[in-house]
Amino acid sequence: MGKYFVLQLKRVARFLPFAFCVVLVLFGCMRVVYQGMVTTEEQETVSDGMKFQIGVVGAAGDTYLQWGLAAMQFDSSSMSLKLIMMEENAAIEALGSGQISAYIVFPEGFMDQALRGDIQKLRFVSTTGAADMAVVIKEEVTAVVDRILVACESGSYGVGDALADQNISGGEHVNGMSLEFVDFLLERSRVYRVEESEQLGHISLARYMPGALSTMLLLFSCLAFAPLYIRGDQSMARLLCSQRIGVTKQVLAELAGYGLGLMVLLAAMAAILSGSGMVSVKGWQVFMGMLPGLWMFAAMAYLIYSLSDQLIGGILATFFLAFALCYVGGCLYPIRMFPDVIQNLSAVLPSGIARAHTVNTFLGVPSAQIPKMVAYTGIFAALSVAVRYGKVGKVRG
Repeated sequence: MGKYFVLQLKRVARFLPFAFCVVLVLFGCMRVVYQGMVTTEEQETVSDGMKFQIGVVGAAGDTYLQWGLAAMQFDSSSMSLKLIMMEENAAIEALGSGQISAYIVFPEGFMDQALRGDIQKLRFVSTTGAADMAVVIKEEVTAVVDRILVACESGSYGVGDALADQNISGGEHVNGMSLEFVDFLLERSRVYRVEESEQLGHISLARYMPGALSTMLLLFSCLAFAPLYIRGDQSMARLLCSQRIGVTKQVLAELAGYGLGLMVLLAAMAAILSGSGMVSVKGWQVFMGMLPGLWMFAAMAYLIYSLSDQLIGGILATFFLAFALCYVGGCLYPIRMFPDVIQNLSAVLPSGIARAHTVNTFLGVPSAQIPKMVAYTGIFAALSVAVRYGKVGKVRG
């Protein structure tokens, strides 16, 4: 088996230049698609004047707090945030489904404590994909603080004028009150803390698509080695069996050579992706993150090649199956855009599992998809052995 494995490595090595050209062409197409989708999303965001939907939890029983929130929303044309009153369970579900960008939790009795000068921390819960939204929120908070300061300044001068009209000297008290109120207002670090939810149902295209398109690129890269493994004549397999290299050894040697060849391509992909600026993780992280999916796709493609007797038919079957899997698996569009039935189906398909793992890896989020990919790899390899046995016939090996 060792000599046959070395032979497979030599065959794969001869195909690597051609395979690398295929990867470059596929990456160019992927880059164009990615840039087009991200640009379109940015233009739609600007043209539609999109408002961030923010859930507000804990304000339902506080009249003064409701008045304050209503005042913030009164002039809706100048605000980028839309505040929605809801319960926390509903807010968690809405955050996961992408209906809101984040939610704020007000502690019970917040206003009563605030009026006494004891500011309780708010909880601001967002997804890991909402980093850009923090900039908008800071701008909104700055605008609110600016309005409050102007009003406080007017109030302070008004109190001073009123005291002067009554011949009462209260300048020191007015100044002290103003300074105390400003200090009270600008204690931002005491006002809230930020939490990130682990739910990734609503992340931007710029953060989602690199992982999704990389999964698609990896799957289509398997086509580059198709001519090596699609054959209708099984005379070589029978000859190897007669030399005590059985069907199982043949399949494992060929599949191992195939996977190692794809690993070389994956190393090139990781370097290109890391250098392109599409992903925020390092090249070795891209490589390790996509490695389990590589072996799963290699085993799946090898099974299709084993079932095919003609080169054109095998390539077409692999291409259309790969395209269908990528579409349903959420590699072409964010999976949240599909109905629940498709989302549930994607969660058990090889493409959906690999896409979820790759996206999570690129975002730096732990993934629980590796056992599923290992299981699929073993199933595809076992089926390939069964197919080879059926084609070669019952021979000793």
